[in-house]
Amino acid sequence: MKLLSFRIFNYRSIIDSGWNEISPDNVTGIIGQNESGKTSILEALFSFYNGAISEDVLRSDLTLPKVSCCFD
Repeated sequence: MKLLSFRIFNYRSIIDSGWNEISPDNVTGIIGQNESGKTSILEALFSFYNGAISEDVLRSDLTLPKVSCCFD
C-alpha cells in the first residue's frame, strides 16, 4: 500500500489540515515556520499507523483527533 493523501482534524495545533497529497515521486517536503505544526503532522500519521493516541495530543476542548488516509 502506498499513501496518497491524508487529512488531520483536531490534533495538537492542527484544527483541519484539509486533504494533502503525497508527491508521486516518493519525495515530499514538509516546510514551515517554527511551531507551525510540522512535527504534529508526522506524529498524527504515526498515530494512524500504530493506532494509539496519547493524552498530550488532545486539544483544550478535549475533542478527539481524527486522521484520515487514502491509499493506493
